[in-house]
Amino acid sequence: MSKKQIARQHHYLPQKTNRPPASFLPQFYLRAFAKKPSPKAKLYVFDMLKGNWLPHPTSTKGLGTRRDFNRVDMDGHPIDALENSLSKFESDAAMALRRIIESCQMPDGDDYIYLMNIVAMISVRNPWTRKNFGNFKKEIIERTIDLTLASRQRFESSVKKMKEDGYGLDLPDVSYEEMLTFYEEKNYDITIANQSFFSAEFGAIDTVIKTLLKRKWTFLIADNNAGYFVCGDDPMCLRWNSPNLDAGNWPPGHGLKNTEVIFPLSKNIAMVGTFDGKDRTVKANRTVVATLNTILINNCDRHVYSPKGEFDFIGTDQRIYQSNSFCRWFRRRLPLE
Repeated sequence: MSKKQIARQHHYLPQKTNRPPASFLPQFYLRAFAKKPSPKAKLYVFDMLKGNWLPHPTSTKGLGTRRDFNRVDMDGHPIDALENSLSKFESDAAMALRRIIESCQMPDGDDYIYLMNIVAMISVRNPWTRKNFGNFKKEIIERTIDLTLASRQRFESSVKKMKEDGYGLDLPDVSYEEMLTFYEEKNYDITIANQSFFSAEFGAIDTVIKTLLKRKWTFLIADNNAGYFVCGDDPMCLRWNSPNLDAGNWPPGHGLKNTEVIFPLSKNIAMVGTFDGKDRTVKANRTVVATLNTILINNCDRHVYSPKGEFDFIGTDQRIYQSNSFCRWFRRRLPLE
């Protein structure tokens, strides 16, 4: 009997710290930006590091995965337990997103909850946030080791307490001098297990969802001649909506007033959430689409996605330009003509 195939290419929903050159977003979301949102959907990819389009459209299947991102290493649980449990949510969320895009209206009921979950997961559950949290945990471990090795007495007392609690009984005895040398020479690597991140991530998602539910949302529907909204490797844009605050030293937070969330939902729909105003659906002309594209592009780290090899954006002179000018600007780093 053949072994059951284990899910290894795990999807994760994305801040900006040493990103690899790719976007990692769920396929059902990326497909909404393709010319034809099918399982074989492809996107045109603009590489902001090189300043040009990739030579061929890329399948969404190659853009939304990271190996073993949801891997579980716990006795009694298969390594793909979390991935399989999330697949049901992704399936339901994909259907909700499809209904929202087809209706071109702000949803209510379950579809509204699914939408808020999608935005929150993309905001929180990503490798960049996980890396930052992992670095924080590693720093705490380093400081704990540093305090433990501050004196021989403290080290020996810690070892004795550890063995009394049943830990490290099968490990060889190591002297204080050996351990101190090992630590000072950094002959080790601290690895944080995946499952240690899960509770923090899903707890943060719950917190973010509560703030998203308090926002009032404007649904922007692109006119027929307005062009397309782009997507990027960090599509959830949280920013200050006041120039004075934006120029300050404080970063925006999900629960802070005077902030707005900008999120492209598909190539034809984008949403903007604030803590004032009211829910509404409005038409977006070419200027509005180009303006939001510029904000979303500035929020990207490296890759911009488009259903076609072109998009509109706003230049430094506040005029609308297409992506051929965007390529020239990136290559030459000169003002747009």
